[in-house]
Amino acid sequence: MQNIISFIKKILTLKWYYQLSIALTGSVLFALLIKFLIWFVPILLAILALLFILTDGEIFTDILNSYRKSKQEQTNPLFTNIYHWLTENVNDLPLQTKIATQGIEWDSEREPNIYYVNLKYKIDDDKLSNFESRLRQEVQLCSTEINDAIVTIVKRSPFIAIKVRIVSAVELSIKEQEIREDF
Repeated sequence: MQNIISFIKKILTLKWYYQLSIALTGSVLFALLIKFLIWFVPILLAILALLFILTDGEIFTDILNSYRKSKQEQTNPLFTNIYHWLTENVNDLPLQTKIATQGIEWDSEREPNIYYVNLKYKIDDDKLSNFESRLRQEVQLCSTEINDAIVTIVKRSPFIAIKVRIVSAVELSIKEQEIREDF
């Protein structure tokens, strides 16, 4: 702010014909800027309107979505692999496919480590333990024993589901130790 004030004071100390030439030059430059903008802005708006019409309005949403995607953290490839394994290896379970495709629900953005396998009816403990052991083996194999899976049966309106949660193996072993110490 002080620089601007000192600059104006320096201009005011100049002779009148220098002040006049600075004012005229500034006015001409301002007029040329306005003339350029009057010429340039309609062309720019026409190009944007043409892009909007040719892409059915999707150009701006695509740009916005790609920007949002670039700002998001990437999903762990382990979670995607487990989702694909679940879709391929739950054939022996009575799946309910009305809610989700192939009976598997996975919200990769909000809860990437939780899956729901929707069931038509409750399964016996043998099938559940068999499913749990195969799943835990797959999770440990894919993550080189860094992660493990917790499998529980939960009520999801209006059906029953198997909730699969991927956790770190260290966290799971600490919880198991706490459970053993409680008894």
